[in-house]
Amino acid sequence: MIGKHVQYVVWEYDRISNDEISRSGRLEVKGDVITTGGFTITEKMFEKGADVGDSTSQNYFIEVLPLDVSAYSKKFGVSSDGLMEVEKVKSAAVVNNSKQNKANGTCICKENQFYWGNKLTCKERIKILQVCANLWGETNKVQKASELMSIMHVETATTFSPSADNGAGFSGLIQFSDASAKSVQTTRAKLKAMTFIDQMDYVEKYLSKKKDKLTTMTDLYLMVLKPNAVGQGNVAKYILFDESISVPDVPFDKDNLGKEPWVTKYGYAANPTYMAENGEFSNKRQFKTYSKGVKEKRGFAGGKTYVWEVTQILKEKHYDLGKSQIFNSVCENQPKTNTKAEGARAPWMDVAIKIAKEMKGCTEDKDPMYSKAKSYLRYCNNSFEPTDGENGPWCAAFMNWTIGQVSYSHAKSAASLAPLDAVAGKKYKEIKKPIYGCIVVYKHKTKWKGHTGFLYGMTKSGNYILLGGNQDNTIRFDNYGEYTSSSKKKKLYGFYIPIDYEIKDVDYLTDADTYATSNEINIKYGIVAGKATGKTN
Repeated sequence: MIGKHVQYVVWEYDRISNDEISRSGRLEVKGDVITTGGFTITEKMFEKGADVGDSTSQNYFIEVLPLDVSAYSKKFGVSSDGLMEVEKVKSAAVVNNSKQNKANGTCICKENQFYWGNKLTCKERIKILQVCANLWGETNKVQKASELMSIMHVETATTFSPSADNGAGFSGLIQFSDASAKSVQTTRAKLKAMTFIDQMDYVEKYLSKKKDKLTTMTDLYLMVLKPNAVGQGNVAKYILFDESISVPDVPFDKDNLGKEPWVTKYGYAANPTYMAENGEFSNKRQFKTYSKGVKEKRGFAGGKTYVWEVTQILKEKHYDLGKSQIFNSVCENQPKTNTKAEGARAPWMDVAIKIAKEMKGCTEDKDPMYSKAKSYLRYCNNSFEPTDGENGPWCAAFMNWTIGQVSYSHAKSAASLAPLDAVAGKKYKEIKKPIYGCIVVYKHKTKWKGHTGFLYGMTKSGNYILLGGNQDNTIRFDNYGEYTSSSKKKKLYGFYIPIDYEIKDVDYLTDADTYATSNEINIKYGIVAGKATGKTN
């Protein structure tokens, strides 16, 4: 099929008949993965597929049509497991491409492992592979993915965040300047607001300008660091920055910071990371900068940055370290059967406890907790960082991901008040008497936010012991009363379970579920937990 063309058709599924919703143009098959820009289900499309019984939600599947060969079309998502449900909402629903491999359920991101892949979600890993395949072909995509990830490790200060900003006029995964952003028909502000996946389209567009010259990892990085030097990546003694050269004696102009000869002269002092000569980095001297007067700077007077220095640091500090961060866990997008796990009590608790034991109290700013928390947010389509206390609280994301692992009803939502929501709340039911493993919701007294966790037991003093995410920045056991903390901002609101879970007698709490403190449970499971602060975001 490589070199041939296909077309996909989006259908709204009904038991009696199906309605065509959208049809793509011709898509060339370039390899194992076909990259599409996704499609948007608008209100108009929703109404087009509406039949009796479709007033609040519809199910969709995709049919792929071969255009150049005699072959059967393939329908994806026509089983009860695979149908994609879309709620009727005021805003448009955007459906992005999601690529899984063959019928054995192995995800493409697992079959094509690259350096630093552990820092991304499945969809982000697939996007990296798609971009590298588009630029350098299927054969080279894994190696180039490792190189590109190493460069983004440098440029985002190890965060891989699309909103990364160095405070000096550069932003994004490869630190776009205003000029480079403009060259791909966007702005730095727009780039910073994008998701990782969306911004990768602009990374691809930018790198495509000189893709045939980006044969080495150093050249790939020079496309970011100093584009006019691309092609010199194999020339070890090529001079990238040279402080000894002269520049025109003109008043300060911000635009000159991106022009020659200013880039070559002032780039040396501005990039001390690549000072690899003996004693170069440790040496400090007074240097007259272009924009900020005389400042203390590292390096030698009249110093130079050579290609070999950039290559050495790039490899040792970024590429080689990425080898230990290959993704080896279970892909969150791996297809699962829809068989509900049966256990003596709420089966999702076994999953939550297992993860808590694995994390051992590691906090969200360090791995492996950082990568786990990020994956829970991405599972709920939240693109913020888990360390973002305002936009990235992940207690509900952990809760919903956990329930999803045993195939019970849940909303893919990172909102702690999802059970209270008019739409998402349909996935849960409120219960008056709490049970083991039920969802405990605390609501902020003035804002639409709160905290949520699973009920594990009670303390002798009558407090609820919750196993939850984002409790003091990790997954741990903590006890709460009417409020989560002494500030009394988040108050107990109610108890919930998945709407399709049937309570059994064994689920109710007994004396065996009573403990002196929550910390004795942390100790039992090897979770390093300091004194609880009540912090839940």
